Amino acid sequence: MSVNAIRKQSTDEEVTSLAKSLIKSWKKLLVLTFLEEYEIPYVELLEKSVSIMLFIVHVKWYGAKMAAEADSC
Repeated sequence: MSVNAIRKQSTDEEVTSLAKSLIKSWKKLLVLTFLEEYEIPYVELLEKSVSIMLFIVHVKWYGAKMAAEADSC
């Protein structure tokens, strides 16, 4: 599932906020990879940050999904 789809489906404000931040960071990372004026370490650091944020969004979304399913049983 895409981050944007998670953002749209989630009712958890923290998940939607993290997803928005992740999308913005990902766009910035894509732009930076095509600009020669930025140094490689900065781009690598931003890439790691985006990966960590993606992991957090998925963990929080999955946790919320599991909690909702448990409540419905």
